[in-house]
Amino acid sequence: MMIKLLAKNDKYYVFAVDYYFYTVNRSTGKILPQEYLVPLLKYGAPYEYGDFTNECSKEYLEEISNKASDYNKKYIEDLVNIGELSRNEVMPYMIKRYEQILANFNLAIGKQVYKNVKYDPDWIDDLEGL
Repeated sequence: MMIKLLAKNDKYYVFAVDYYFYTVNRSTGKILPQEYLVPLLKYGAPYEYGDFTNECSKEYLEEISNKASDYNKKYIEDLVNIGELSRNEVMPYMIKRYEQILANFNLAIGKQVYKNVKYDPDWIDDLEGL
């Protein structure tokens, strides 16, 4: 299981769970898939960006991971059935997509918030929108 808390404000957390993004309402615990990070810049409440995973308890991270599980399974099935990826292609695609979203976000805000990701100008997400 991979889980990271990548952004936060008074109302929401933004997690990456198994290389897909989720917004979590801090007061209700409701979780929603978040396809990209850049739209967060447009919302009224500013976010802090970075890796805040160590601020969460192990139990809370497991709870978020469990809530995201059904979304992740559906996304993987969509990649296989609609995106026509083989099961062996799914994880490399998800990791590359995750890294490119973080790299694009770094470009959008003009600083290297998320380390160890590099923008690949040749990468095209043919499965965008799944």
